[in-house]
Amino acid sequence: MKLEYWLGLVSIGLSVMFISYVLSFYNYLGSQQKEIDRLLDIDGVLIKAISISAAPSLILSGIVYGLIRSYGGKIPGILLIISGVIMVIGMIFSYSLTPIILKTYHSTLFDLLPLIFIIAGTLVSVVGTYLLFKSRKSSSISDSTIIKGR
Repeated sequence: MKLEYWLGLVSIGLSVMFISYVLSFYNYLGSQQKEIDRLLDIDGVLIKAISISAAPSLILSGIVYGLIRSYGGKIPGILLIISGVIMVIGMIFSYSLTPIILKTYHSTLFDLLPLIFIIAGTLVSVVGTYLLFKSRKSSSISDSTIIKGR
């Protein structure tokens, strides 16, 4: 397999890891009926989740785009679309969990995280769609030049 295939697969894996991490954290906070007695740095946990999985996923998506932007690619485009859709669906679900979490746990990052990564996932899907259609366009152009060359 080519490098861009592996990077696309890793991007999907990191998106799944980020979504599962954030959803489990939001679920934990939602299950608390009263404030937790021990110190809990919510922004620190979310920044850790972003730096471990979300940011590398987006960076790898950008690397895949950089590798094949001139000629496109069907499989890497599909992989990026899947990665973006996973991130968007997971962040929509985590956004739906925010009302059940106590207001004392809400912060600016806590409230903006789902919205930021809904936009980021949408952009990754758009880039994947661009690569997918670019590969179809370039393959049809090369087919037509082969036929004209005869």
